[in-house]
Amino acid sequence: MTDVWTKIRTAVEEDWKRITGQQSFSFEQPLSKDHPLRRLDHYIHEGEKKIKRMGELIRRHEQLLEAVKTEREEAEQMLAKRQRQRAVADEANEKGLVMYADREIEVYTGRIDQLLYREVEMNKELEDLTRQEETMKHKLKDMKLKRMEAAGDAHIREAKRFEPSPLQTAEGRESRKGPEEQEALFDEKIRKLEEERSSTEANS
Repeated sequence: MTDVWTKIRTAVEEDWKRITGQQSFSFEQPLSKDHPLRRLDHYIHEGEKKIKRMGELIRRHEQLLEAVKTEREEAEQMLAKRQRQRAVADEANEKGLVMYADREIEVYTGRIDQLLYREVEMNKELEDLTRQEETMKHKLKDMKLKRMEAAGDAHIREAKRFEPSPLQTAEGRESRKGPEEQEALFDEKIRKLEEERSSTEANS
């Protein structure tokens, strides 16, 4: 008896939903932790963080490079100044001042050589960091495109779940009938279910 009443209740609920159009479907289902799209989202998020970090490193490297250039330019100015001063001291036969100027010239010459070497190396490092950043951006773009393709495929698979079967198509035609026809159809189904229940009770 319970099965019969369950069938009646289910049939009534389904007919009511079909008549009132209360059935709806959503393509945006929650993603499980091991879902491919969830993993892609994680990789994209991590990729964006790494690119942001790389951008910060590049900016800091550029600032250091500018600082090295400034130090080199100041050293070159001081070298030129000491060279002029040495010429003046030498002309005045001030040997002590000449010796001091020579020591200063040696210091600034060595400093300029070190700064020039460091500047060349830092330019190479900056080029390498920039190439790495561009490579990371291309990989991130590829992952985002892959994510879009995977999401599209998932939507298509989800949509196929709701393709109407021949029976659903026939029921859909019935639901497009007028109110009087729908009511007659509803009554006929209930009558058949009640007959089935009576037959079951009689055989019990």
